[in-house]
Amino acid sequence: MDDAIGGDAFTLPAVLLFSLVSLTALAGCAGDRSYFTDQTMVRRAGSAAGSPDPNDLLVVITYGKGWSAQGWGDGLRDVAAAIRERYPNRQVITRAWDDHDGIDRTIESHPGPVALVGHSFGGCRSVEIANRVRHPIDWMVLLDPVPCDDWFFRHPGKYFRVPTGVHQAVCYYHPSAIFPVSYSIANPSSAFENRPRDLGHGEFCHNDEVRQHIFDLCGRTNAGALATATAAAPSDPSIAR
Repeated sequence: MDDAIGGDAFTLPAVLLFSLVSLTALAGCAGDRSYFTDQTMVRRAGSAAGSPDPNDLLVVITYGKGWSAQGWGDGLRDVAAAIRERYPNRQVITRAWDDHDGIDRTIESHPGPVALVGHSFGGCRSVEIANRVRHPIDWMVLLDPVPCDDWFFRHPGKYFRVPTGVHQAVCYYHPSAIFPVSYSIANPSSAFENRPRDLGHGEFCHNDEVRQHIFDLCGRTNAGALATATAAAPSDPSIAR
């Protein structure tokens, strides 16, 4: 009898402790949107028809300050997951603005089209990448881009100049942002490239219009199909520089 009581007395606290730990872990995951995004992405990727094609579009998404490559990225992680779900042949890389991940080599060795998406400091890094790599960039979307080393004082006309190697570019930005100091494209090839919007700095990443534009570009860009994409949307001059 004593052994039975002692066993029950020992087992009950253990069960309660296990339950408490499990609930705490679940609560922690509920506060971390990236956890559910990761699990959803893994399940969908496993069930999706097809897999990434090395000759298809490579989308490089660079987050703003404060987010690691595994973080939520102010909502851009969900954009990456949606691209993978909608277009399983596309390759998507998410990265932090200050990652040293050999992204230049990855882009230069990619045989298919390449696209860049960057928010805040990540927008600045996207322009820098486009300037460095020896590979054409089919399209680039900048979301309220901020110079990484010059974000406190505004310098009209200094930022951001899109290199000629970028076939098409669009910049969504807040035209009167005081902090952080963001910029539009300084050398737009058309009036459609700069798209001022009255949004908070972090709102650009989960704005429906912005997301739909990115999804549309992903849907139109296939291996060697940039000319087709240009012809498919003649009403939008930003589709080609």
